[in-house]
Amino acid sequence: MKFRKSCILIAPLRVWCSIKLPVFYEEGFLRTELLLGGGAIHLVVDTGSVSFHVVGQNFFPHWCQHYPHNCYELSPDELKALKKRKGKTRGYVEVEEKMRPMEGQVEVVGMPKPASIGMRLYVVVRAKQRTKTGSWESDQAMPEASLGLGPPREKSDTFLAQLVEHGVISHPVFTLKLPAGDPGRGELTLGRLESKEASEAGNLVYLPIGVDASNKLKWAVMLSSMSVWGRDKIDIENLVVVDSGAGYLSGPPEEAGKLISAFFKRADEAAKRVVLKATTGYHYLRCDDAKYLPDLELKFSTGSIASNVLFIRGEMLVQKTSRGEGELGCEFLITERVGSMWTLGRSLFRNRTVRFDAHEGKIGLVLEASSQEERARIRFSRLRMLFPGSKHKRLRSSFMV
Repeated sequence: MKFRKSCILIAPLRVWCSIKLPVFYEEGFLRTELLLGGGAIHLVVDTGSVSFHVVGQNFFPHWCQHYPHNCYELSPDELKALKKRKGKTRGYVEVEEKMRPMEGQVEVVGMPKPASIGMRLYVVVRAKQRTKTGSWESDQAMPEASLGLGPPREKSDTFLAQLVEHGVISHPVFTLKLPAGDPGRGELTLGRLESKEASEAGNLVYLPIGVDASNKLKWAVMLSSMSVWGRDKIDIENLVVVDSGAGYLSGPPEEAGKLISAFFKRADEAAKRVVLKATTGYHYLRCDDAKYLPDLELKFSTGSIASNVLFIRGEMLVQKTSRGEGELGCEFLITERVGSMWTLGRSLFRNRTVRFDAHEGKIGLVLEASSQEERARIRFSRLRMLFPGSKHKRLRSSFMV
């Protein structure tokens, strides 16, 4: 594994170190690149998990032939040692993975003398894939390499905790910065909470995190409500998980169903025709019609009315797909999921910088004003960008209904 390290002297005899990794969109996930055994591994940047693992090429030859950057080929000695070690099973939404522990060397570059650090990780040796009917099949499994960046828990030997243990970084904190477009390259800064940039509109607010429905500590923050362009409000009043490894914004069927219906209604009104079409639980549209999707407004419980709202532009709620029929080349990224909590996936991160502080248990988000006047001004300016030829008074009156 290889990454760039920098250290800043912030006080006498105190050094704050950080490392930067590239982030890019590939094969349906946000990934970063590390070197293991001299070979490049593209791991999913996953704030919803604490698992640090690669896929064993020796066990998944066909899948690894399709996507080799997921995989690591173990030497005969590593295979022999692996068989003697006790494995564990991790369950995800669509995949169940059996993995065994191993040790690998981390090469830290950018220092006066490059250092090689031994780190503990896991290798996926077996996996089952959930089919459309809900059954599990081993021959359909397509596991992914993962860089789990969830908050460290007791007895969880996380990547962040090991970096702190070896003195590579000072605290288990990181910043994830992504451009607006999926093809663009972002940056993962480990060991530092980046300051707010001038281009970020709003105030940087840190929200405390809590546990999920299974009582596990997650990057979960309290969400008050969701709405579509400030209308069609849906009260949430619950913790939501901020998960960069998830492709969708997904929630309980009743709440998610109402939100999706509101998007259908507003997009169809803007386009004056049907925009979103449902197929087997998923929703598709023509990619050119993404401009008709309204913004999603998330209101967080911050204890302040000055800055508690985050907007996700409608265009950020779609991605290109080959699963749509005919001209429906884009997929809508809000969906229903069984459970009591919402998961805020990749769309939340696009064109945004998010700070994660496991040391103090909080997430830093740049939030905007929630006053009625300010919210109206913001939404009106967004509508003007969408319909530049419309008359001001007519547009404003129709918007304020």
